[in-house]
Amino acid sequence: MQGFDEGASHASNLARAAEIRVGPLVIDPTLRRVSHDDGREAGLEPRVMQVLVALAQAEGRILKREQLLCACWPGVIVGDDALNRVIGRVRRLIETVAAGVLRLETITKVGYRLVRAAGAASAPAAPNREPGGGPAGNLPRRLTPLIGRDAEVEQISALLRSADLVTITGAGGVGKTRLALEVGSQLAEAFEDGVWLAELAPITDPEQVPGAVARAMSIELPVGEPAA
Repeated sequence: MQGFDEGASHASNLARAAEIRVGPLVIDPTLRRVSHDDGREAGLEPRVMQVLVALAQAEGRILKREQLLCACWPGVIVGDDALNRVIGRVRRLIETVAAGVLRLETITKVGYRLVRAAGAASAPAAPNREPGGGPAGNLPRRLTPLIGRDAEVEQISALLRSADLVTITGAGGVGKTRLALEVGSQLAEAFEDGVWLAELAPITDPEQVPGAVARAMSIELPVGEPAA
């Protein structure tokens, strides 16, 4: 019986992944290469590229360590050292090829998120925009299009027009947050105060939720209100 070629499996998965462009940076999973318009480029090991693609496809959202392990080491039991090693290589890639374009943030005891570096992304929006400045909000810029979810986008958009609260449920990793971000982006003009993303993954105490939401919207809570 032939042994399972894990490297070949990862290469096969990457061969089906779409190219991702972030400003002057191109992430090519098929060739396992990251290149900059100024000529800099670097080749990556399959596992490192898988982690980079997963982080890029998260569109600035936090990915928990467990999510990365399940997505990039499916069916394999690995320790923290394996993920730490790959994250270290992603950081070195950013330093050499993607400096000034991407930044990898560590969310202590939670996970990681890949965001555009300062100056490469729009600044967080304040609730009141100048006329002609576009809708208020802080949604991360979408790096890749959402494909095959048109029916769900339409259904959720319709619900939001008649309900104050809409909850999207489903198994972990099926794309609930990505779907919500797509709906929010499409409906941004429909809400006078904009559409905002509040990351609650790092929150462990329910009393910290109001503060987290207020911080995401650049709102100062009155003295005595709970803060994250």
